[in-house]
Amino acid sequence: MKNSKVDISIVIPVCNEEPTLDRCLKEVDAECKKLNRPYEIIFVDDGSKDKSLSILESFAKEYSYVKVITFSRNFGQNPALFAGFKYASGDAVINLDADLQDPAHLIGEYVAKWEEGYDVVLSKRRKRKGESFFKKFTSKLFYKVYNFLSKTNVPKDCGISRLLSRKVLNEILALREKNLYLAGLTDFVGYKYAVIEFDRDPRISGVTKYSVKRLIKLAITNILPFSTTPINFVTGTGVFLGVGGGTMLITLIVLSILSVCFSPILWIISTMLILSGIITVGIGIVGTYVAVTYKETLDRPRYIIANKYNLGDDDE
Repeated sequence: MKNSKVDISIVIPVCNEEPTLDRCLKEVDAECKKLNRPYEIIFVDDGSKDKSLSILESFAKEYSYVKVITFSRNFGQNPALFAGFKYASGDAVINLDADLQDPAHLIGEYVAKWEEGYDVVLSKRRKRKGESFFKKFTSKLFYKVYNFLSKTNVPKDCGISRLLSRKVLNEILALREKNLYLAGLTDFVGYKYAVIEFDRDPRISGVTKYSVKRLIKLAITNILPFSTTPINFVTGTGVFLGVGGGTMLITLIVLSILSVCFSPILWIISTMLILSGIITVGIGIVGTYVAVTYKETLDRPRYIIANKYNLGDDDE
């Protein structure tokens, strides 16, 4: 038996969110009921180590409209989202985080904009309560650097939560790259979008999954697939430093002709440092592109599903 058709699909990735799940389902379910449209709620467990999976399994047993997908291990937030997208059957798909910092009441606002004819609806945070100055600063810096280097137009202060129409979702799912970044791919496919604003509440429990190390990795891996700007920058820098080094060399020759005393070792060291810097940075950036390309050519799956619940004949 195949899944019945619904109007709205809610996709929620989960990773160690045991304390928040009961509240999450209650609030999302209450908002969905207000729509007076058929809906489904799809939780994707991304290798949780706490009791999140057993809680999700109990949801699926109690409510037929709650679907659950479980991964064999942790694959990351974006792969979890794309797994939920693949199995979503709604004409519009909304993704939310399980901690509901992007609140459930956005669901109604998302759908209202979709009904007005928008294929993409983003949510912009006016205030980010409970977040440190460092978190706010790094978030703004990421979007500035990302937009500059990738030449895309990802709106700042818009989180990962959004509504995608079925038309847009199908276009995104058809893309074949393994490095998944929902905000960048949404911008890539285009289509008319609207932005709704809200004040983001602090987390009720737990801590953010985005450490400094993970934020840096996220920035690097998400910028490179959308940009050749770093390579162009290194090339330009190499030309600039080469011209500078040549100018320095000519200056030292002139000083020698004018019998101005200086230690020859100075220009040797300076020249070596310039050349070493160009080579090192160039190799580093080119090597990163090669690594990203290598991962794509491996053609490994984006994720591995261990089990599915309430998803028709495919249930395991």
